[in-house]
Formats: sequence, C-alpha cells, structure tokens
Amino acid sequence: MAKVDWEQVAKDYEESTLDMAWVTSYAQKVAKLLVDHDISPMGYTDEKQHELDNKMAEVNHLDRSSGGIAQFFQNLFSPDQGDRPKPSYCLENIGYWVFLEELEDELSKGREKNNYSGSTTEVMIAHHNRRSYCLLANGKLACFDYHDFCEWFGPVQKRAEASGGWSLMKEDHILLLDRRLRHQSSNRGRLGNDVKGSYYHRVYLSTDNYLITGKKGGGCRKLLGKLLEGHGIKDPKIKRRDRSRSKIGTHAISKTYAVTREQLKDGFTLTHMFANGSTRRVDVYPGSRSGKLIAVRNTTDETTEWIRIVEGE
Repeated sequence: MAKVDWEQVAKDYEESTLDMAWVTSYAQKVAKLLVDHDISPMGYTDEKQHELDNKMAEVNHLDRSSGGIAQFFQNLFSPDQGDRPKPSYCLENIGYWVFLEELEDELSKGREKNNYSGSTTEVMIAHHNRRSYCLLANGKLACFDYHDFCEWFGPVQKRAEASGGWSLMKEDHILLLDRRLRHQSSNRGRLGNDVKGSYYHRVYLSTDNYLITGKKGGGCRKLLGKLLEGHGIKDPKIKRRDRSRSKIGTHAISKTYAVTREQLKDGFTLTHMFANGSTRRVDVYPGSRSGKLIAVRNTTDETTEWIRIVEGE
C-alpha cells in the first residue's frame, strides 16, 4: 500500500462537475434521518438570529455611549437593522446541526504614550470571526456568520462593531468543503499587565488547502456522513445498497485490509486484486474510519467486490 496519489486525485477532481442536485438530495436524506431518529438540533435559526440582533443592538448602544462618532453618523444615515429584510429561514423556528466551523480570533495589547502629559494608556484590540456550516432540519444547507470587533483606549471603548447572519450555501461554499481545514496560530510576547503582546488563531478553508475528495461536492457529503456517524446513524448511501441487495443478504467482504492509524488519518492508496486476477487502484481519503466498507467496481466483467478497511495493531 502506498500514499494517495494526490496528483491523480487533483486531476480527477478538476475533471469532475459539481452536481448540486446530488449534494442537496443527500442533505435532505441526512436531515430526514436526524429528524426521524429524534436527534435534538444544536439550535434554532430564529433564536440564533435573535441572539445576533441583540448583540448588534448592544454594541451600537455601547459605541454611541463611548463616543463612537463615526458609528453614530453611520446609524443616523443608514436604515435601521430592524427595517432590513431578513430571509424567511431567519424568522422561522427551524432546527440546525453544525457540521463544520471556521474561526478566527485575534487579540493585541499594548500602551500608548500621551505626548502632552507623558503618561501611558493601555490600548487593546480584539476581533472574532465565526462561520458555521449547518444542515437545517428542512434539508437545506446554510451558513451562519458572526463578526465582532472591539477597541479599548484605557477603560473607554473607543470602537465596537458586530455583524453577521444566516445565508443559504452557494456553490462556492460547497466547493470549499472539498478542502481540508488549515490551522494557523501565533503568540507573541505576553498579554500581562504593562506588557505588549498579541495572540492570533485561525482555522479556515481555502482553495489552496489539500483536497479530501476526488469529486466536486464530495467533501460536503463526507462531512454530512460524519454528522450521521457521530449520532450512530448509518449512511443512507450504504442503506440504499443494502436494500437493493436484500435478496442476497449483507455484503460478502472480498478482502479486509489492515492499516495503521496514521494511514487512516492521512489517507493512502492500495491496489485491490479481483477474483479474476485483474486489479484496480483504490484511494482511501484522509479521515476515514476503521471498519469502512468500499465498493470496488471491476470494469473488465462489470462485477463489484467489497473490501473493508480496519485499523491494525
């Protein structure tokens, strides 16, 4: 067994076409399974939006009271947040489950000298960004974004901002989910009293990140499958195959491959030999679970053999 041929994976990926109907159909199946199994949602869309609206109102109030002149005029000459139309799913009581989250946190602290008095004042800046990729109970895929920014000059809040809200996933979001999350962190100095320091942490998706699938839209399906797996529910794709072969019972495993934990984590490639002696390359992608079943199609005689991937000692 060898590592995954990522050049071939990238080639297969670029040659594939994103089929949104394929992705959304699977999302609807997953949502129905979660509801049918009485899996409690992680929250509700209207409650989440209400929390954000309250936060935005609080921030705007604090900003005005602390001398936020720019924000005051911005609010004066722009429509009130309550007058801006919101998508219907923001106002409805729809349950949701988060299956992936991007985040960014930054905090910096220092002191500024007053040129007139010669004294110094503590200055601190903090901002937080969150994007939650969610499956709604009605089968739709949506993102919830949250951003806040605060700047303090001594005990006075000099500036504050908060924004975000719900939006349905677009094709660009689906394609980003085909990539692995990237982690980036830095910690400079100390954030103690009278000492300059900064902290930065980011977990994000990017088109530059490694692929986790060889088919466009496959990443979203993998993540939704893991959401089901986390609640002990069988993947609907596997269940459908079981039903279509109910006359012959469960799958006959042609061969079981024992691999290391690192191989399951990083992904690998193996060559499977069929009963008739022909072979085919099988790519096992990063993050696969032990016990995974893979259907391998023999193009020479149009038969299918099933293999199992397990973590060995």
